[in-house]
Amino acid sequence: MQQKLQYKFYGLLSLTYYKSEFQDIEKTFISSSWDNQFILNLTAGKKFKRNIELGLKFRYSGGSPYTPIDLVQTSQFWYTYFRGIPDYSRLNALRLRVDNIELTEKSLNN
Repeated sequence: MQQKLQYKFYGLLSLTYYKSEFQDIEKTFISSSWDNQFILNLTAGKKFKRNIELGLKFRYSGGSPYTPIDLVQTSQFWYTYFRGIPDYSRLNALRLRVDNIELTEKSLNN
């Protein structure tokens, strides 16, 4: 949905819903790393005199899937690899929390 310039204000709202999956060797569908499931964008702004513009952009997206760490394997091999070892039996089984709200300021044009 788009609101064209009216009273020197403008706005744009968009919502995207999607699924991104792949099949493993056992033909089971698994969420891919890009499967946030939805993205909501809101852009709004105001034009001022002397070609000055103030805009805001708000983006809200679903949590990305991730593979948890295998704590048993990691504790056994920490001093070999110095990092966590993913539990591939639970590939992309968990999702990040959806509290990563991003609010960015557009630009001021002079």
